[in-house]
Amino acid sequence: MPDVITTSQVAILASLHFFYIILIAAMGWVLLARPYRTILIGLASAGWVWSLAAMIDFNQRDTGFLSWFLDPSAERNFSAMATSIMLALIGVTAAVLFWKTTRQQSEHTRVNHTLTLRLYWLLLAIMFFFLAVDEYASIHEQFHLWRQGYLALGGSIALLSLVTAARENVLRPYIALFIVGLASLGFAGVIIDAFSNQNIIDIGSFNLTLFSCHNTFLGVNCRDYAQTEELWELVGACVMWLSLLSVARHWQEQAITKRTLKLIVGLWAFVIIGWLWLFPLIENQMARPLRIAYDDITVTGYTVSTDEIQPGAIVDITLYAQANRSLNEDYSMSVHLFTQPNAESLTQDDMLLGEFSYPTRAWIPRLPVRNRFSLQVPHDLSSGVSYRLVAMLWKDNAMDSIPANESDHASLLNNQIIILQGMPSLSDTVPSAPDNGAYQFAEGFTLQGYEIPETLTVGDTVTARFWWSAERDIQSNLTQFIHAVNIETEALFVFDQIPFAGRFPTSDWIADMHELDEWTFQLPADMPPATYRIQTGLYNPVTGERMPVTDSNGQAIQDNSIVLGEWVVSVTE
Repeated sequence: MPDVITTSQVAILASLHFFYIILIAAMGWVLLARPYRTILIGLASAGWVWSLAAMIDFNQRDTGFLSWFLDPSAERNFSAMATSIMLALIGVTAAVLFWKTTRQQSEHTRVNHTLTLRLYWLLLAIMFFFLAVDEYASIHEQFHLWRQGYLALGGSIALLSLVTAARENVLRPYIALFIVGLASLGFAGVIIDAFSNQNIIDIGSFNLTLFSCHNTFLGVNCRDYAQTEELWELVGACVMWLSLLSVARHWQEQAITKRTLKLIVGLWAFVIIGWLWLFPLIENQMARPLRIAYDDITVTGYTVSTDEIQPGAIVDITLYAQANRSLNEDYSMSVHLFTQPNAESLTQDDMLLGEFSYPTRAWIPRLPVRNRFSLQVPHDLSSGVSYRLVAMLWKDNAMDSIPANESDHASLLNNQIIILQGMPSLSDTVPSAPDNGAYQFAEGFTLQGYEIPETLTVGDTVTARFWWSAERDIQSNLTQFIHAVNIETEALFVFDQIPFAGRFPTSDWIADMHELDEWTFQLPADMPPATYRIQTGLYNPVTGERMPVTDSNGQAIQDNSIVLGEWVVSVTE
């Protein structure tokens, strides 16, 4: 839960917002067309009341969906939706003005629209359609210098507007007000955003230190000026939209009908409902089944962009989780790629659940929420082995993971780390297998060939090699055995191992896999010198049941134990 905003800070910000609203309303009263003056005052006042109510709610440390949804400093909620709607309305209005001026020009009406003016409306339409989408989707955050880019974009729009105003005398009041709204929108979205995040905007070697904040300003914490940012953005966009409507009214045109307005508002309402609940609910039904139950959170499904990883690749993981009840705390999750069998983390991604913008304290119980993670695979990743994709839940410290009460997947550290799946990294090339294998196992994999020594000395270190391939994904977790049977006494020496010494268990084998497994083990010192029959196979370590196997002719192998050949074991002279 974020730190509380104090009552005095609420009063200071509310006063600043009030003077801002008075100033904007006064300018609008002078410059707007008559029908839109009261609309601006109404929208600006509603914005002030909304901002005040949200700050009071924040002051009371209320939680829940509405508390988050109405919070001006939150992401992808009401403020983002409202500003996006206004930006979309600016784009639609500019597009309508472009279409009408182009049509009137072609029909030689009484109004003479210059090419510059028509291009101005077209550019406004394109720019603000993009800004409408970006306001909600936050596309700009993918770019390091987005603030500088937005300053340049805003400056370009302002310059175009000034050129247009110079050419169109009758439109100057409306375009002037449009520039005022643009200044409010740009100053809030760039300058106040950096101010509240205590960032310094640099343009080349020049730093805008004038607009830097250090801990507090006017008795208000820097971060709480995010409240101001959203209000100024919303009201600035309203001013710009109403100024364009005034242009249309001046030409006795109707730019926005009630039907168009309802369509845009309905579209964004659907985006909100879809992003928060509808799309995750549908996606969760199609995701891989998963159940990890904690006290407050249950993870209900997941998807992975690939089942095979490669060095330097990006692996995208989506986890679907839901709140078990109304929460007042924010939870985070970490996703790691672990080595096997020693569980060393190679790469990870940590995230506040809800993708940093829809925290768990705002979740409506039992409705799944999408959480997307991205893992950067190391470029020096070893191949011919598999890795574990794991997840863990935590609150305050990533090192203090919360144990699950129940999980349908395997886990580590007493249910603190849940294993989602194994992810193989296959070898690019594998040496050719000897032509002595082709033993097919019922699960869907084949022993293509093998190599074992023929003569050994008691106490020797033995190396055995096995070429494996898989026709389909393997589900079973099997153990391989090597039996050395004394052909005279039938005495048995057993050597068991998980394939690839646990680095690539059979449950991680995938279709079209071709890999070479090399065993190294030592003969016991008390092993009598003799000739031994060497046999191998695989079995379920839980039940002890051997996996059925057939030879290349489809004939069942007796006891599901393949005879590989013989060892002649002697003693050192």
